[in-house]
Amino acid sequence: MEIGREDKLDELGRILESRSMHGSENLKSFLKFVVDKSLGDGADQLKEYTIATEVFGRSNHFSPRNDSVVRVQASRLRSKLHEYYATEGKADPVRIELPKGHYSPVFSVIDREQEEGPATPNPAHEPNGGIATTTQLTTANEISRTWKERRWLLAALGVTLLGDRLSMSVIGLAVETSCVAAMVVGVVLIGRSQTLARCGLDEPQPDAVAPELVGVR
Repeated sequence: MEIGREDKLDELGRILESRSMHGSENLKSFLKFVVDKSLGDGADQLKEYTIATEVFGRSNHFSPRNDSVVRVQASRLRSKLHEYYATEGKADPVRIELPKGHYSPVFSVIDREQEEGPATPNPAHEPNGGIATTTQLTTANEISRTWKERRWLLAALGVTLLGDRLSMSVIGLAVETSCVAAMVVGVVLIGRSQTLARCGLDEPQPDAVAPELVGVR
């Protein structure tokens, strides 16, 4: 996209009036000089010698080998431009840069959509699909957590029931053993009928005795 002369000058004005360039008069003069020369017919004059003599007041005997003022100030200007576009000039439609190794400024148009990237969709503002997905995930998590809790509860209940059955078996065995022992002792001490009654047993009836034993005493 072609950038008009007025757009370039407007961007230059914004930079010169910015807080990032406040108090840096030499850098302001440097930037204004290279922009003005690039917009006119003096782009070929943007040499280290020309900048040193016309911007920084060096004499005609200036030698880049002995004086690095232009290179040092160019590095500072690049830092200031970077600072400006990272802060107050972040939303500027045009950008001015000074490439390393060159003193001719480069102008570019900033594509905000491409720079910021596509907007991240917010499920809370999406149609039913986004909300349904969130609800389904929440429900699934609750079901899973509930099933885990119930599974542990069932396992504990099973252990309790098994323990109760074992306890009842042991108690029953003890009762039966006690009754057998009581019967042995009771027959001797209190007689058979009372012993059977205490153990919950009935006295055998005569018809339950084998026929061949009837009459035998």
